[in-house]
Amino acid sequence: MVIVEDLPPVLQRVYRVMVEHAFTLSLKQACEIAGVNYNTAKSEIHALRVKGINFYKLITEEAKERLFNEATPLIYQKLIEKAQRGNLKAIELFLRATGDLRSKWEVDGTMKMQVSTNKELIQALQEAKQRLESLRR
Repeated sequence: MVIVEDLPPVLQRVYRVMVEHAFTLSLKQACEIAGVNYNTAKSEIHALRVKGINFYKLITEEAKERLFNEATPLIYQKLIEKAQRGNLKAIELFLRATGDLRSKWEVDGTMKMQVSTNKELIQALQEAKQRLESLRR
């Protein structure tokens, strides 16, 4: 696996700029910001390609991971808010995400309870949320 430090110094600077701007810059724009000659960067990228390393794929993977890591807490926050308001799909998704729901009506894990009403699902969600919060501490 290639890491940033394995890249030529010129491409390290371009890489960091492109990842920071997540999919919004062209190579030429990234080179301008990084203070790197565009033709030099293109040559270095070609040299990597000859070695079987896809520079753009490295950037894409890193940018996606960063975006995912930044967005995940917000996604869970919105999911929990909807679930607390009684949205059944949000409750189901939350319980699946925490591993506490194997089928639509069976909450598993340390709770070991069967649920069949919205009220019971909300209670199970609250218990799962408390358990999740205690695991984070």
